[in-house]
Amino acid sequence: KLSGVSSSHSRRLWPPRWRKKIARSKSAGLKLASPLPHLPQESLANRASSADSRLASLFLFLFLGFVVTFHLWFIASGQFNLAPDEAHYWSWSKRLDWSYYSKGPMVAYLIAFSTRLGGDTEFFVRLPAVLLSAGTALLTFLLASQLCGSKRAGLEAVVLLAAMPLAQAGSILMTIDAPLVFFCTLTLFLIHRALTTGRSVWWLLAGVGLGLGLSSKYTMAIMVPQISLYLALSQGHQFWIRRSEPYLALAIGFLLFVPVLWWNATHGFVSLRHVLGQLGAGNAMATP
Repeated sequence: KLSGVSSSHSRRLWPPRWRKKIARSKSAGLKLASPLPHLPQESLANRASSADSRLASLFLFLFLGFVVTFHLWFIASGQFNLAPDEAHYWSWSKRLDWSYYSKGPMVAYLIAFSTRLGGDTEFFVRLPAVLLSAGTALLTFLLASQLCGSKRAGLEAVVLLAAMPLAQAGSILMTIDAPLVFFCTLTLFLIHRALTTGRSVWWLLAGVGLGLGLSSKYTMAIMVPQISLYLALSQGHQFWIRRSEPYLALAIGFLLFVPVLWWNATHGFVSLRHVLGQLGAGNAMATP
């Protein structure tokens, strides 16, 4: 109490100008000591998510840049000659047609386009495989990001895809699998966009992807019953069965595949006989 009285008494002895300065300094100290305004948790979470997305996108492009550069170097290094299948498809590219005895024409068209630009070298025969694999990785990133709601999940999906030995082989060997995997992934991405946005244009583009995939490899046809089964069993998307868009997509895919069917019809359905032969149908085996 004595100390309080003495300090109070001493303050009264200070000049008025000093007392005002001391009062202002104490007021400023109280303001600095007050807690920071409270930020909503949702705002902080959004900022963290946005930073995470930007970081994942940056890592994706760095990773794809490294992988594509390595693949381009590898196919340019001449480490090994064309595989038998690659040489086979290259010979097709010299005689373009609507289809061929065992496969659709897409692989021949892609090799023909590339080699006409750069010449008949191993690099330009295999260049479409490198570009298609990069496109597949990018589509995988977009699809996984949308399905999981996280670009980090998309990046993880791309890294896991790159870790698969078969995916790496398909990234440098120009066979029918490179365009098949690309168009399959593209069609899945477009269908997902159609289901989430409800816009008809995505269904029409998915039909184009389906047709181009069928022209790459007949295995693409498996997607039709798969998507149909999903629409029939998914409670949130069953209404699409009563809409015209999925059937228009199927019709577009079929129209793009008609030249392949016409070629087979004028060549004794040799592709069908070849496939049956691979399935063990005995004398149905076809020779080129």
